[in-house]
Amino acid sequence: MALLATFNAAFAAAPLVALPFEKDVGVSSARPDPVGAGAIEIAAPRQCMGGRASPRAVVVRAADFGFSETNDNNVVAINAALAEAKRIGASRVELAPGTYRCFHGDNCKVGQTYFAINSNITIEGFTDFTFDGKGAELVFRRPPRYPIEPSWDHDGSGANFVIRNCRRVRIGNMVCDWDWRAMPLATCAKVAATHVDDADNTSYIDYELLGCGERHPYYGKIFPFQRTQPMTEDFRRFVRGPQIWHGTYEGEMGCKTLWLSPTRVRVYPFVEDPGRINWQGPNKREFSPKLNRSIVRQHKVGETYRIAHAYYGKGCFTLVSNEDFELHDIEIPSCFGHAVYVGGTQKNWRIRNMTVAPRDLRHPISSSADTIHFVRSHGNAIIDNLTVKLEQDDAINVHDRFTVAKK
Repeated sequence: MALLATFNAAFAAAPLVALPFEKDVGVSSARPDPVGAGAIEIAAPRQCMGGRASPRAVVVRAADFGFSETNDNNVVAINAALAEAKRIGASRVELAPGTYRCFHGDNCKVGQTYFAINSNITIEGFTDFTFDGKGAELVFRRPPRYPIEPSWDHDGSGANFVIRNCRRVRIGNMVCDWDWRAMPLATCAKVAATHVDDADNTSYIDYELLGCGERHPYYGKIFPFQRTQPMTEDFRRFVRGPQIWHGTYEGEMGCKTLWLSPTRVRVYPFVEDPGRINWQGPNKREFSPKLNRSIVRQHKVGETYRIAHAYYGKGCFTLVSNEDFELHDIEIPSCFGHAVYVGGTQKNWRIRNMTVAPRDLRHPISSSADTIHFVRSHGNAIIDNLTVKLEQDDAINVHDRFTVAKK
């Protein structure tokens, strides 16, 4: 796989370590020095030829299909514009400046699985095509899918944008964010009190929830509790300290909690609550009276933490089997899951000028999973001018595995 990358995020430099020599029957087979990725050529969309008017020269505007700042679910309008562009063979779809809601709260049931209806902006099978956001800010919100999808089986199908089987396509000039007012991905919190008890499953931590105004959006509802990470008091960076982890899966609700006030919650780490949805796998084994007591003992009043309400699942951009493709000039202040998920035979493609970072430290998470996550690809990827801050997992995670087998 060839990968060229430049970053604006600060990474700690590791000390240089000499690579070991491998010997076989007395013959030295030292690993060769890296030679770099080499040149990667990414073809641009081809322009229409000739002087006559052609459908290829037509610009389809999403506003003509209901794209509006007063519309709650602009995904429908954008998909309608894309369908029209495909029908007439147009080479371009444009959004418009402004802030647009892409909300969806309804699910349909197929077998035992719930899927959000019309929840993806789907760009599939386009050739020589441009999707220009024109500076639009798209704010997404939709509920987790159930039953919970294990992270190792995550296929990216729940993303804000699902882009498949495209050739010579450019997508860019937009902001993609999440609706924190109704469904925050994380919360800034300070330890207000702790209690360790000899009785099983009764030790707890009280958190004061910061930056959420007079009432947390989840007050009166289940408070999803997937992970905590210790942070500085200004919530600008992580520090060493105890962490609580209740799984990576979409819709995981974690341990037992109790609301004490609109901005204070009591958490019983590693104590199961039968009313919560949790994946019936390895995470369930972590519910334990011993862990409950030991983790509470490690917490001190006044410490500050990021409490994550989401981890894997959904995503912002899913890219599958595209070629000569580019994502450019995109800001992602926050997203549920990966910022970019890569699969299939994706090759000869580029990310250029992408920022994945919170605008507001009251929203202390950018991508709630790995920022850029390669599951499979055919390589030749360029990542040029990427800024990543306060993601929950790896900045870039390159698996490029062959397949996953289920026994």
